[in-house]
Amino acid sequence: MIMFCAMGPPGGGKSIITSRMVRHFNLLAYTELDDGSIKSIFNNLMKYFFKSFNDGIKDVIPLLID
Repeated sequence: MIMFCAMGPPGGGKSIITSRMVRHFNLLAYTELDDGSIKSIFNNLMKYFFKSFNDGIKDVIPLLID
């Protein structure tokens, strides 16, 4: 089972998360991506997903990504 969670710093109605709870999670951080990188990632994912579809569907991939 995979559980995906997000949280912000305490304050504004957010509680402090105990160390006992935090130990069950991993931290994943990355730098902000520019639009070109994001489009490239989604383009590769969509090409792989739609590889068995006909060319009419594949031609729409750039429009979906934009």
